[in-house]
Amino acid sequence: GADVTLKGNLSLDGDITLASLTLESGTFTAGDGTPRTITINNGGAITNTGGTYTSSGEQIIFSGSGTTTGTLSINNVELNGGVNFGIGCTIQGTLEIRSGGYVDTNAPTYGTGATLKYNNGGTYGVGTEWNSPHHVVVASGAELDFNTSGAASCGGNITIDASGNLNMDAMTGALTAAGDVTINGTLSMSTAVGGDLEVGGDFELASGGTFNENDRALTFNGTGAQAVNGTANLVLKYAIINKSSGTLTLNTPLEIEAGGVLWPTSGSLELNSQGLTMHSDATG
Repeated sequence: GADVTLKGNLSLDGDITLASLTLESGTFTAGDGTPRTITINNGGAITNTGGTYTSSGEQIIFSGSGTTTGTLSINNVELNGGVNFGIGCTIQGTLEIRSGGYVDTNAPTYGTGATLKYNNGGTYGVGTEWNSPHHVVVASGAELDFNTSGAASCGGNITIDASGNLNMDAMTGALTAAGDVTINGTLSMSTAVGGDLEVGGDFELASGGTFNENDRALTFNGTGAQAVNGTANLVLKYAIINKSSGTLTLNTPLEIEAGGVLWPTSGSLELNSQGLTMHSDATG
């Protein structure tokens, strides 16, 4: 539980709990081949003023509020309070937001393949932490609300676990995932015009999942092969295929609601022996 300052080389070979950790010189290797846990007490800090931080499968737990300062490339981080990541901190593994956790003032950057995970067990409004994340996970029991009207994007996949909920609220800009969107829980699209969903990978509505499309458009715009997967028919009001290359393949039936639009702008659609139903109503 002490304030620790390092002025030489050190390799961590056990779990530790500190008030703060300062790297003045030398190299701090945050593990020894076995994942180690570094717990920072409430109000604590990790500061690099002239040393080298070498990630090694570690997990850093901020038990309450905290800060990071200087150049740090960290594996996994768990937030249980407000943490200011300053300038120069990169998450290479998972940034997990637990109950009471949030990013205060400055967000980290996310390495390729890193994950922003909402695991707070309740309702959470998107905030500073959404700083061009790569993958995004909404864990079981968590509800993620986009309390912003602007567009949002991630460089990888969006995964909603069973009993997790992603709510686009009244976004007037699109939510874009460069990778896959997998719905094991619930995804509710925006109630406002423009709040569409753009997918660059596969789209899967899994067994037990719920997709409330709210008369918004689902756009497939990846440059390679994409697929629509799931155990039930995918029902859409507006479906747009806008692929500069590659084919979208149906592995489950697709239905377009009455008054809706199927808009193949560019690219290919492979029905793959699945049903494509264009519904009508009393007006046509």
